[in-house]
Amino acid sequence: MPSMVQDCVKPGSPGYGFVGHKCDPRMPDTLPEHSPAIDADGTIYVGGANRLYALSPDGTEKWFYEAEAQVKYSPVLYAFVADDSKIWFDFHSTYGTAGFYRVDASGQGKAVVSGVHAVTQAGLLKDGTIFVLWDQTGPVFLTEEGFQEPGSGSIPNGMIRQNWWDAEFGIPEKCRPPAFGSDDSRYLGCKDELIVLGPDGKKKWSYPIPGQVSQPAVAEDGTVYAGSDDSHVYALSADGELKWKFSTGDAVLSTAAIAKNGTIFFGSNDGYLYAVGPDGKLKWEFKTSGRVFSPTIGSDGTVYGQSADGNLYAIQDLEQNGGLWGQWAKWAGGVRNTWRGPAPN
Repeated sequence: MPSMVQDCVKPGSPGYGFVGHKCDPRMPDTLPEHSPAIDADGTIYVGGANRLYALSPDGTEKWFYEAEAQVKYSPVLYAFVADDSKIWFDFHSTYGTAGFYRVDASGQGKAVVSGVHAVTQAGLLKDGTIFVLWDQTGPVFLTEEGFQEPGSGSIPNGMIRQNWWDAEFGIPEKCRPPAFGSDDSRYLGCKDELIVLGPDGKKKWSYPIPGQVSQPAVAEDGTVYAGSDDSHVYALSADGELKWKFSTGDAVLSTAAIAKNGTIFFGSNDGYLYAVGPDGKLKWEFKTSGRVFSPTIGSDGTVYGQSADGNLYAIQDLEQNGGLWGQWAKWAGGVRNTWRGPAPN
């Protein structure tokens, strides 16, 4: 599949935008990690400079949605597909506030959360309830239609909510949001180390890695993959032993996407999207003109990666990789970015 070339920025500029629309060249490439969401029919939902885009698997635009008051220089970052197939995504308004939109598969919808601070994460609880976090405050829980009122009769089990609160915030300082293993262990990329916490919150093991460690990804056999701003990706065994490390030309902040054949795909600040085998050997690399964020893999094996050069790239792998797989397969979990683990959704 060809790359989705954009016309809104010059090569090497830190623009951020998508198919056929002008984007603003002042958008920095120092954005938090994010990844396209893919629905069951193959539709790709990806954020641009001030819009959410819905793209067909062949790269053609199906529709885009732009919030009336969206700030051009604050891109859509957190898109996910809920259990009812509605698409949720964040926005920043010209009034200095933020919120979340909910639209259907045709792009029709409205804001269901507004007037809040910057959204930092959103996803689904195991019972389908939506949670939204902003500025490190506690989560707000929503029904499929919007705010969930206390006493409405549809509040999820309190223990489920507490477990997710603990999973997101009951972690050491200087650690990024966790990946989840099949036994509900939490894998944390922290400052100068990777830490694994058991379901009881106690440390199982840790491994020293120089610099800030990315959010890990966990393979079916328990192998843990994590990048660092020391320009390497590390592969650790299920009990914390180093299997190999792979060198790139700059920091690796992205979460790896794991394919069924064991290949891992990840981006680096050196502008490359990498494909590396489970043995640590390079399979191929693809050059872009900006930092590459966390990739994902479609059901047909196509690898999708966003770059700070203003492009979304669709790369057909050189071999049948089998699609996305793993206990925690990529940034935000499964292809729909629901943050639910361990199995791909």
